Amino acid sequence: ALAISEIYSKEKKISLKSKKKISVKGKDLENLLYNFLEELIFLVDSENFVVSKAKVSIKNTSLTAEIYGDDVKNYTNLDQIKASTYHEMYIKKTKKGWEAQVVVDV
Repeated sequence: ALAISEIYSKEKKISLKSKKKISVKGKDLENLLYNFLEELIFLVDSENFVVSKAKVSIKNTSLTAEIYGDDVKNYTNLDQIKASTYHEMYIKKTKKGWEAQVVVDV
């Protein structure tokens, strides 16, 4: 979620002015991650909401999140993300937790 925020904001700080709750499901962890990122992109496109912070809970292949952010109209020259992709996507458990890689279409 934060990587998506950094792409949109070009690393400018996005305010935590509002909060939303979202839930997504997937067939497996990769599909769950893809669906979550697509939901974040959809929120920018449909509700002008850009995320700045996320509290995520995952159980099996279901995800719930409290996301915090601001109206995209309060920021100028933000980059656009067209879609998430499965290209070179991976999710793996490491000694420190989880690691994921996703390529997005900009």
